[in-house]
Amino acid sequence: MSTALAHADVLVLNSDVPGIAKRSVLQDAAILDIPGNKSVKVILKPSNVTKVIKGPYKGTAKDYAPSALSGVAAKPAVEMDTGTTANGPPARSRNGLTIVPDDKH
Repeated sequence: MSTALAHADVLVLNSDVPGIAKRSVLQDAAILDIPGNKSVKVILKPSNVTKVIKGPYKGTAKDYAPSALSGVAAKPAVEMDTGTTANGPPARSRNGLTIVPDDKH
């Protein structure tokens, strides 16, 4: 069996997940099932992007996007909700009360 990397593979640099061995090569479409309190460090080929994927997570290495909130599983990047942008000025405050402009005139 050849250890050469294919066009778009994932090389495991480090892992404490049973069944995902260090120095193993995974297909880029392989679904990783990483339990909580476990992690896998990978390098995506050919882009040479390195990621540390922390569980709980189930998805591809390419789609993993870390959560900004501890203890919250991250969604794959293609499903991540980026939110909306408010284009109006911030509400004004007077004596601890928020004044919201009445736009119905």
